[in-house]
Amino acid sequence: AQADVEHLDLTAFLKQPAWQSDVNLQAHLEGEGLVPHELHSDVRVDIQPSHLGTITLQPSQIDLQARQGRFEVRRFDIVTSMARMQATGAIDLAGRSDLQYELTADLSDLRQLLDAERLVGEVRLHGQADGQWPDLTVRGALDVRDVQYQDYALDELHLAYEGSQL
Repeated sequence: AQADVEHLDLTAFLKQPAWQSDVNLQAHLEGEGLVPHELHSDVRVDIQPSHLGTITLQPSQIDLQARQGRFEVRRFDIVTSMARMQATGAIDLAGRSDLQYELTADLSDLRQLLDAERLVGEVRLHGQADGQWPDLTVRGALDVRDVQYQDYALDELHLAYEGSQL
C-alpha cells in the first residue's frame, strides 16, 4: 500500500491556529503477518519539505523492516528546525539485538505550539539497547542545558541510565 500526503493542515483536526501546517510525505507499506514471528514487512516514509507551526521539516526518511521476529531500523533520520532524531540497528526476538538512538533538540521552536511565552534550552538523549532477547540492556544519557520555561529554570542536568532484563 502507498499513501501520499500533500499539504495536510493539522488545524483541520486540532482547531488551534498555532498548529497551522503543511505536511507532505509519502508512505509505503508492504508485507504480511500479524504476530511478530510471522511478520514479513517493509515500511518506508519519505518526508518532503513541510512545516508544523513554526517548525520546519527537512527531507527525512524512515525505513523499517520486519522479518520473522527481527525488526531492523535500516534508516531513521528525521531532521526539523528544532530537533534531529536518528536510530539504527535491530531488535531480534530470536537472536542478538543492537539498536542505537539519539535525539537532539532546541526547545525554543516549541514556544508557539505550546503557547508558552518563555521556553528555551537544549536537550540530548542518546543510548543503545543490546543483548539477547528478552535479556536486553538499555543504557544511555539524558543531557539538558540552559532550560527556561515560564518562571522556571534549569541550568544543567546529566542523567545516565541503565536497565537490564527488559
